[in-house]
Amino acid sequence: MKRYALPLLAATLLLGSCNQNPPANEQSAPAGDVKAPEAGAADASEAAPGVSGSTPAEAPAAAATPAKPVEMAFRFEPMKNTDGGPARTIAYLVLSGGESREIDLGPFAGKPDQVDAAEAKRANFPGSMVLGFRSYDPNSGTSNDLAVLPGTAGHVRIVQRRLEEGADKQPEFQTSRELSVPSGAELRAAPVKSEPAKKK
Repeated sequence: MKRYALPLLAATLLLGSCNQNPPANEQSAPAGDVKAPEAGAADASEAAPGVSGSTPAEAPAAAATPAKPVEMAFRFEPMKNTDGGPARTIAYLVLSGGESREIDLGPFAGKPDQVDAAEAKRANFPGSMVLGFRSYDPNSGTSNDLAVLPGTAGHVRIVQRRLEEGADKQPEFQTSRELSVPSGAELRAAPVKSEPAKKK
């Protein structure tokens, strides 16, 4: 009888050891209760150097400095008359402000007169003109008109026309040259300086 009891006791002990529950700290969490990682740990990994995606935001590019306005004016210089012919004047276009230089526009008959807005409209100067002048040669009866216009970005255009006295039709202005100015600069006509009164 004893030889049957011993194997039975051993089997009972083996089954009992297999049915033991695991310790409380080893039990699996119920489904649906997945624990999110702590915020501090996530922040630390994102800020860690060398980790992809942790590059700091780039500083915004500095705003481009706007170009300074360019003021334009004419300067007239009488030419020395050595042959006794009609008086002539050299005209210059003077740029100041964002661009400072002086451009020789060539000789003109007599003393050119700068035209204002009303005179320019009557004489059919270009509507986009910044400034312009007209010279007249009484000996030949011809007029020479010159105007400065805004051109493409970073340029101004100088246009001219020659009017013959008694002509049936006014000729169109033709571009004689282009000048470079700072791109984006506002073009202005400098105030016309009044000439000092002549002493009597």
